[in-house]
Amino acid sequence: MRPRSVLIVVIVVALVVAGAVAVGVMAFGGGQAPAGRAPGAGRATSVPTPDKTAAPKQTPTAAPTPTPAELAAPFSDYVSIGDSYASGVGAGPTHGKCMLSGNGYPELLEADGFPLTDNGACGGATTRDLLASQLGALTIDTDLVTVTIGGNDLSAIQLGDDCMDGVNHRCERQFTRSLKLLKEMPDRLDETYSAIVAAAPNAHVVVTGYPDLFVLPAADDPAFSTTAVINAATDSLNNMIRDAVGRQRKAGADIAFAPVDFGGHGIGTRDPWINANGRGALHPNSKGYLAYANAVLASLQKSEAAAAAAE
Repeated sequence: MRPRSVLIVVIVVALVVAGAVAVGVMAFGGGQAPAGRAPGAGRATSVPTPDKTAAPKQTPTAAPTPTPAELAAPFSDYVSIGDSYASGVGAGPTHGKCMLSGNGYPELLEADGFPLTDNGACGGATTRDLLASQLGALTIDTDLVTVTIGGNDLSAIQLGDDCMDGVNHRCERQFTRSLKLLKEMPDRLDETYSAIVAAAPNAHVVVTGYPDLFVLPAADDPAFSTTAVINAATDSLNNMIRDAVGRQRKAGADIAFAPVDFGGHGIGTRDPWINANGRGALHPNSKGYLAYANAVLASLQKSEAAAAAAE
Protein backbone atom coordinates (compact mmCIF):
# COMPACT_ATOMS: atom_id res chain seq x y z
CA MET A 1 0.00 0.00 0.00
CA ARG A 2 1.23 3.49 -0.73
CA PRO A 3 2.62 5.43 2.31
CA ARG A 4 -0.01 8.15 1.86
CA SER A 5 -2.80 5.56 1.89
CA VAL A 6 -1.40 4.04 5.08
CA LEU A 7 -1.25 7.48 6.70
CA ILE A 8 -4.87 8.20 5.82
CA VAL A 9 -6.05 4.88 7.23
CA VAL A 10 -4.08 5.33 10.44
CA ILE A 11 -5.49 8.85 10.87
CA VAL A 12 -9.01 7.51 10.51
CA VAL A 13 -8.21 4.96 13.20
CA ALA A 14 -6.93 7.72 15.46
CA LEU A 15 -10.17 9.61 14.98
CA VAL A 16 -12.27 6.61 15.89
CA VAL A 17 -10.23 5.92 19.00
CA ALA A 18 -10.17 9.61 19.98
CA GLY A 19 -13.91 9.79 19.51
CA ALA A 20 -14.38 6.98 22.01
CA VAL A 21 -16.50 4.92 19.65
CA ALA A 22 -17.44 1.72 21.46
CA VAL A 23 -16.35 -1.37 19.55
CA GLY A 24 -16.93 -3.97 22.25
CA VAL A 25 -15.36 -7.39 22.09
CA MET A 26 -14.80 -8.40 18.47
CA ALA A 27 -13.41 -11.40 16.65
CA PHE A 28 -10.93 -10.29 14.03
CA GLY A 29 -10.01 -11.99 10.75
CA GLY A 30 -11.17 -15.41 9.69
CA GLY A 31 -14.74 -15.73 8.58
CA GLN A 32 -16.33 -17.30 5.55
CA ALA A 33 -16.96 -16.12 2.02
CA PRO A 34 -20.40 -14.56 1.59
CA ALA A 35 -23.25 -16.94 0.97
CA GLY A 36 -24.40 -17.28 -2.61
CA ARG A 37 -21.97 -16.91 -5.47
CA ALA A 38 -18.32 -17.66 -4.94
CA PRO A 39 -16.44 -14.47 -5.81
CA GLY A 40 -14.32 -14.84 -8.93
CA ALA A 41 -13.77 -13.47 -12.40
CA GLY A 42 -16.77 -12.70 -14.57
CA ARG A 43 -20.43 -12.33 -13.70
CA ALA A 44 -22.37 -15.10 -12.04
CA THR A 45 -26.07 -15.33 -12.69
CA SER A 46 -27.08 -17.86 -10.07
CA VAL A 47 -26.31 -18.91 -6.53
CA PRO A 48 -24.55 -22.29 -6.46
CA THR A 49 -26.12 -25.08 -4.40
CA PRO A 50 -24.30 -25.27 -1.04
CA ASP A 51 -22.08 -28.25 -0.32
CA LYS A 52 -24.41 -30.83 1.20
CA THR A 53 -21.70 -32.13 3.49
CA ALA A 54 -21.24 -28.70 5.03
CA ALA A 55 -24.80 -27.43 4.99
CA PRO A 56 -26.97 -27.85 8.11
CA LYS A 57 -29.80 -30.36 7.89
CA GLN A 58 -33.13 -28.89 6.90
CA THR A 59 -36.60 -30.05 7.80
CA PRO A 60 -38.72 -31.42 4.96
CA THR A 61 -40.91 -28.30 5.09
CA ALA A 62 -38.03 -25.83 4.77
CA ALA A 63 -38.47 -23.43 1.86
CA PRO A 64 -35.73 -23.51 -0.81
CA THR A 65 -33.29 -20.60 -0.90
CA PRO A 66 -34.50 -18.08 -3.50
CA THR A 67 -32.29 -17.66 -6.55
CA PRO A 68 -31.23 -14.15 -7.64
CA ALA A 69 -33.85 -14.27 -10.41
CA GLU A 70 -36.57 -15.12 -7.90
CA LEU A 71 -35.45 -12.34 -5.59
CA ALA A 72 -35.35 -9.88 -8.49
CA ALA A 73 -38.87 -10.73 -9.64
CA PRO A 74 -40.71 -8.27 -7.36
CA PHE A 75 -38.46 -5.37 -8.40
CA SER A 76 -38.70 -3.35 -11.59
CA ASP A 77 -36.99 -0.05 -10.71
CA TYR A 78 -33.65 -0.44 -8.90
CA VAL A 79 -31.49 2.58 -8.05
CA SER A 80 -28.00 2.61 -6.51
CA ILE A 81 -26.62 5.63 -4.63
CA GLY A 82 -23.63 6.28 -2.41
CA ASP A 83 -19.87 6.72 -2.58
CA SER A 84 -17.04 5.09 -4.55
CA TYR A 85 -17.85 1.68 -3.13
CA ALA A 86 -21.26 1.99 -4.83
CA SER A 87 -19.85 3.55 -8.03
CA GLY A 88 -17.49 0.60 -8.50
CA VAL A 89 -14.05 2.19 -8.07
CA GLY A 90 -11.44 -0.56 -8.06
CA ALA A 91 -13.37 -3.01 -10.23
CA GLY A 92 -11.91 -1.89 -13.54
CA PRO A 93 -12.17 1.07 -15.94
CA THR A 94 -14.31 3.97 -14.75
CA HIS A 95 -15.92 6.86 -16.60
CA GLY A 96 -17.16 10.33 -15.79
CA LYS A 97 -16.43 12.57 -12.84
CA CYS A 98 -18.17 10.13 -10.50
CA MET A 99 -15.89 7.26 -11.56
CA LEU A 100 -18.65 4.81 -12.39
CA SER A 101 -17.60 1.29 -13.35
CA GLY A 102 -19.58 -1.31 -15.24
CA ASN A 103 -18.23 -3.94 -12.84
CA GLY A 104 -19.51 -2.57 -9.53
CA TYR A 105 -22.01 -4.42 -7.39
CA PRO A 106 -25.06 -2.55 -8.79
CA GLU A 107 -24.18 -3.74 -12.29
CA LEU A 108 -23.62 -7.29 -11.03
CA LEU A 109 -27.09 -7.21 -9.50
CA GLU A 110 -28.46 -5.91 -12.79
CA ALA A 111 -26.92 -8.94 -14.52
CA ASP A 112 -28.80 -11.10 -12.02
CA GLY A 113 -32.13 -9.63 -13.11
CA PHE A 114 -32.51 -6.48 -11.02
CA PRO A 115 -33.41 -3.71 -13.54
CA LEU A 116 -30.93 -0.92 -12.72
CA THR A 117 -32.70 2.32 -13.58
CA ASP A 118 -29.84 4.54 -12.39
CA ASN A 119 -26.54 4.38 -10.53
CA GLY A 120 -26.40 7.81 -8.94
CA ALA A 121 -23.37 6.99 -6.78
CA CYS A 122 -20.28 9.18 -6.97
CA GLY A 123 -16.69 8.59 -5.96
CA GLY A 124 -15.75 10.72 -2.95
CA ALA A 125 -19.35 11.37 -1.93
CA THR A 126 -20.23 12.09 1.67
CA THR A 127 -23.67 11.96 3.26
CA ARG A 128 -23.98 15.69 2.52
CA ASP A 129 -23.19 15.10 -1.15
CA LEU A 130 -25.76 12.34 -1.32
CA LEU A 131 -28.43 14.61 0.17
CA ALA A 132 -27.52 17.45 -2.19
CA SER A 133 -27.22 15.61 -5.50
CA GLN A 134 -28.24 11.96 -5.44
CA LEU A 135 -31.82 11.91 -4.14
CA GLY A 136 -33.05 13.03 -7.55
CA ALA A 137 -32.36 9.51 -8.82
CA LEU A 138 -35.13 8.24 -6.53
CA THR A 139 -38.81 8.44 -7.39
CA ILE A 140 -42.15 7.13 -6.21
CA ASP A 141 -41.68 4.27 -8.70
CA THR A 142 -38.33 3.17 -7.26
CA ASP A 143 -38.87 -0.16 -5.55
CA LEU A 144 -35.29 -1.14 -4.60
CA VAL A 145 -32.46 1.09 -3.37
CA THR A 146 -28.93 0.10 -2.39
CA VAL A 147 -26.67 2.61 -0.67
CA THR A 148 -23.08 2.61 0.59
CA ILE A 149 -22.19 5.87 2.34
CA GLY A 150 -20.37 7.25 5.38
CA GLY A 151 -16.74 6.37 4.74
CA ASN A 152 -15.85 9.80 3.37
CA ASP A 153 -17.52 11.87 6.04
CA LEU A 154 -14.46 12.20 8.26
CA SER A 155 -12.51 14.29 5.69
CA ALA A 156 -9.71 11.74 5.94
CA ILE A 157 -8.15 12.69 2.61
CA GLN A 158 -7.91 16.38 3.57
CA LEU A 159 -6.55 15.43 6.97
CA GLY A 160 -3.90 13.29 5.35
CA ASP A 161 -2.82 16.20 3.14
CA ASP A 162 -2.74 18.68 6.02
CA CYS A 163 -0.75 16.35 8.27
CA MET A 164 1.66 15.04 5.62
CA ASP A 165 4.44 17.32 6.86
CA GLY A 166 3.88 16.54 10.52
CA VAL A 167 1.72 17.91 13.30
CA ASN A 168 1.33 21.66 12.84
CA HIS A 169 -1.43 24.23 13.28
CA ARG A 170 -3.12 23.28 10.00
CA CYS A 171 -2.98 19.58 10.88
CA GLU A 172 -4.37 20.15 14.38
CA ARG A 173 -7.19 22.30 13.02
CA GLN A 174 -8.21 19.64 10.50
CA PHE A 175 -7.96 16.91 13.13
CA THR A 176 -10.35 18.90 15.36
CA ARG A 177 -12.74 19.31 12.43
CA SER A 178 -12.63 15.61 11.62
CA LEU A 179 -13.22 14.68 15.25
CA LYS A 180 -16.29 16.92 15.25
CA LEU A 181 -17.53 15.19 12.09
CA LEU A 182 -17.12 11.83 13.79
CA LYS A 183 -19.39 12.94 16.62
CA GLU A 184 -21.92 14.10 14.04
CA MET A 185 -22.03 10.77 12.20
CA PRO A 186 -25.12 9.29 13.93
CA ASP A 187 -27.16 12.42 13.13
CA ARG A 188 -25.82 12.52 9.57
CA LEU A 189 -26.76 8.90 8.98
CA ASP A 190 -30.21 9.41 10.48
CA GLU A 191 -30.83 12.39 8.21
CA THR A 192 -29.53 10.55 5.16
CA TYR A 193 -31.60 7.41 5.61
CA SER A 194 -34.72 9.39 6.45
CA ALA A 195 -34.31 11.39 3.25
CA ILE A 196 -33.82 8.25 1.16
CA VAL A 197 -36.96 6.67 2.58
CA ALA A 198 -38.92 9.87 1.94
CA ALA A 199 -37.64 10.17 -1.65
CA ALA A 200 -38.45 6.53 -2.45
CA PRO A 201 -41.48 5.77 -0.26
CA ASN A 202 -42.31 2.51 -2.04
CA ALA A 203 -38.79 1.10 -2.06
CA HIS A 204 -37.05 -1.56 -0.04
CA VAL A 205 -33.72 0.02 0.99
CA VAL A 206 -30.57 -2.06 1.52
CA VAL A 207 -27.71 -0.25 3.29
CA THR A 208 -24.34 -1.98 2.96
CA GLY A 209 -21.48 -1.82 5.39
CA TYR A 210 -17.74 -1.72 4.71
CA PRO A 211 -15.36 -4.71 4.78
CA ASP A 212 -12.35 -5.06 7.05
CA LEU A 213 -9.27 -4.14 5.04
CA PHE A 214 -6.93 -6.68 6.58
CA VAL A 215 -6.77 -10.22 7.88
CA LEU A 216 -5.01 -10.27 11.22
CA PRO A 217 -1.47 -11.69 11.25
CA ALA A 218 -0.16 -13.80 14.12
CA ALA A 219 -0.34 -12.14 17.52
CA ASP A 220 3.45 -11.82 17.69
CA ASP A 221 3.62 -10.10 14.28
CA PRO A 222 4.70 -6.43 14.56
CA ALA A 223 1.74 -5.46 12.36
CA PHE A 224 -0.85 -7.15 14.57
CA SER A 225 -1.77 -4.15 16.71
CA THR A 226 -2.08 -1.73 13.80
CA THR A 227 -4.19 -4.02 11.65
CA ALA A 228 -6.40 -4.95 14.62
CA VAL A 229 -7.15 -1.31 15.35
CA ILE A 230 -7.80 -0.53 11.68
CA ASN A 231 -10.31 -3.38 11.51
CA ALA A 232 -11.84 -2.20 14.78
CA ALA A 233 -12.29 1.26 13.27
CA THR A 234 -14.14 -0.23 10.31
CA ASP A 235 -16.31 -2.27 12.64
CA SER A 236 -17.09 0.89 14.62
CA LEU A 237 -18.33 2.68 11.52
CA ASN A 238 -20.38 -0.38 10.59
CA ASN A 239 -21.92 -0.37 14.08
CA MET A 240 -22.95 3.26 13.62
CA ILE A 241 -24.50 2.43 10.24
CA ARG A 242 -26.29 -0.65 11.63
CA ASP A 243 -27.67 1.33 14.57
CA ALA A 244 -28.93 4.12 12.30
CA VAL A 245 -30.67 1.56 10.08
CA GLY A 246 -32.21 0.04 13.19
CA ARG A 247 -33.64 3.40 14.23
CA GLN A 248 -35.24 3.77 10.80
CA ARG A 249 -36.76 0.29 11.05
CA LYS A 250 -38.24 1.11 14.44
CA ALA A 251 -39.83 4.17 12.84
CA GLY A 252 -41.51 1.89 10.28
CA ALA A 253 -39.14 2.19 7.30
CA ASP A 254 -38.63 -0.75 4.91
CA ILE A 255 -34.86 -0.75 5.30
CA ALA A 256 -32.19 -3.34 6.08
CA PHE A 257 -28.48 -3.44 6.88
CA ALA A 258 -26.30 -5.76 4.78
CA PRO A 259 -22.94 -6.55 6.43
CA VAL A 260 -20.08 -7.21 4.02
CA ASP A 261 -17.57 -9.90 4.98
CA PHE A 262 -14.22 -10.19 3.20
CA GLY A 263 -13.00 -12.67 5.81
CA GLY A 264 -9.71 -14.26 4.74
CA HIS A 265 -9.33 -12.01 1.70
CA GLY A 266 -7.92 -8.74 2.99
CA ILE A 267 -4.91 -6.80 1.75
CA GLY A 268 -1.75 -8.90 1.75
CA THR A 269 -3.45 -12.29 1.50
CA ARG A 270 -2.97 -14.74 -1.36
CA ASP A 271 -6.41 -13.96 -2.74
CA PRO A 272 -7.21 -10.35 -1.77
CA TRP A 273 -10.61 -8.85 -2.56
CA ILE A 274 -9.28 -5.33 -1.94
CA ASN A 275 -6.84 -3.31 -4.03
CA ALA A 276 -3.68 -2.27 -2.20
CA ASN A 277 -2.29 0.09 -4.86
CA GLY A 278 -3.26 2.29 -7.76
CA ARG A 279 -6.29 4.53 -8.21
CA GLY A 280 -8.50 1.86 -6.70
CA ALA A 281 -6.43 1.47 -3.52
CA LEU A 282 -8.50 0.55 -0.44
CA HIS A 283 -11.46 -0.31 -2.67
CA PRO A 284 -12.79 -3.76 -3.62
CA ASN A 285 -11.55 -5.50 -6.74
CA SER A 286 -13.84 -7.54 -8.99
CA LYS A 287 -14.02 -10.38 -6.47
CA GLY A 288 -14.78 -7.91 -3.70
CA TYR A 289 -17.68 -6.45 -5.63
CA LEU A 290 -19.07 -9.95 -6.17
CA ALA A 291 -18.98 -10.29 -2.39
CA TYR A 292 -20.89 -7.01 -2.14
CA ALA A 293 -23.53 -8.29 -4.57
CA ASN A 294 -23.79 -11.47 -2.52
CA ALA A 295 -24.27 -9.42 0.65
CA VAL A 296 -27.20 -7.61 -0.93
CA LEU A 297 -28.66 -10.92 -2.11
CA ALA A 298 -28.29 -12.37 1.39
CA SER A 299 -30.10 -9.36 2.82
CA LEU A 300 -32.93 -9.77 0.32
CA GLN A 301 -33.15 -13.49 1.13
CA LYS A 302 -33.45 -12.62 4.83
CA SER A 303 -36.17 -10.07 4.15
CA GLU A 304 -37.99 -12.59 1.94
CA ALA A 305 -37.88 -15.19 4.71
CA ALA A 306 -39.08 -12.70 7.32
CA ALA A 307 -41.98 -11.65 5.11
CA ALA A 308 -42.96 -15.29 4.51
CA ALA A 309 -42.83 -16.06 8.22
CA ALA A 310 -45.07 -13.09 8.97
CA GLU A 311 -47.80 -14.33 6.63
